[in-house]
Amino acid sequence: MKLSKFFTILGLTTGLVTTQMIGLPNLQVEKVMACAPWNPFCDSNGDGCAEGDFTCNRKLQEELTKASEETWGETGRGLYTSGASTMGEKNKNIPLKALTDYQKRLLRPEFGSLVDRVRIKYGARMLDGWTIKGYKLESASAGMAFCDRIYIKAPFNENDDSQLILLAHELEHSRQCEKFGGMSNFGYRYFKEYKKADLKYENNLLEIEAREVESRFAQYLASLPPSFPSGGVYFTDGNSTFYAPAEDKHCAFNSPGNYEIHQRAFAVQANAGMQQPSQYGQFIGTYSVPGIYFTNGSATFFSNDGSKHCVFQSPQDYQRHQDRNRNNKILNFGLREDVSTFGQFTGACQI
Repeated sequence: MKLSKFFTILGLTTGLVTTQMIGLPNLQVEKVMACAPWNPFCDSNGDGCAEGDFTCNRKLQEELTKASEETWGETGRGLYTSGASTMGEKNKNIPLKALTDYQKRLLRPEFGSLVDRVRIKYGARMLDGWTIKGYKLESASAGMAFCDRIYIKAPFNENDDSQLILLAHELEHSRQCEKFGGMSNFGYRYFKEYKKADLKYENNLLEIEAREVESRFAQYLASLPPSFPSGGVYFTDGNSTFYAPAEDKHCAFNSPGNYEIHQRAFAVQANAGMQQPSQYGQFIGTYSVPGIYFTNGSATFFSNDGSKHCVFQSPQDYQRHQDRNRNNKILNFGLREDVSTFGQFTGACQI
């Protein structure tokens, strides 16, 4: 008897069967309808189907065991494509999303140009809580792949390493699909391997391959240095403080005031602590700032780079200096009790 006949007798849709067979271990049936009297797979006492995984029914297990690997494979062709259609319909309102440049950069060494072809739906409805012909499905599946379409249950989070690792697993199924020649052939191979594995998800050869890729990618990800902060990073060599706006260049601050001006102006959060400057590429000189105003409560001062400062001799001088430098975006640090932070005092400011 064909497997499709088994499932028809049980009243199970192809969508239900696909969810058990493709990427969803331990699918459970929470609510079980009473079997029809003519159903040959009812419990021996006739009071209902077995509770739990629908394949726990003894007679069904016997018949499934008798079915050949070839029968499983051929049945899988239709079930896999049916599953793809079901997932597409259930998630039709979720837009397809390409991998981001960041995701591609990390995944490309393993998957090559495949990263440009796949599309993902995040926040997808999996099979959790679906009710089909009276059966409520429970599943802990986090992701599913149907060739170049991948469904991820969680919302999109580019900075979540666990989501990247899950994508690596699903991308391996996408790669297998391409290698076997498309959706129908992948369904055939997946179900055939499922039968070879004695109906155990974790022993399916295609799942073993996906877990191996997942593990290899996780190790690769863990070996990478921390991603470079978008706003740049401060660091010190023990003598001077530096700022690296990118991974391949850095500049130095010539005084604590110079450093503070930069902190106030750009609010950089990342600090890598003690580092060798050579780790951040080319040295591009001393950081240049537009200057700052500050006061000690009785006089107003100006520092052009944080290493030295002068004093305005009158409010009028201060105003004239501001008027002449309106395009320079000079910062005002307000009250400073310790003006020595901004280096050497050079006397009266030149207007």
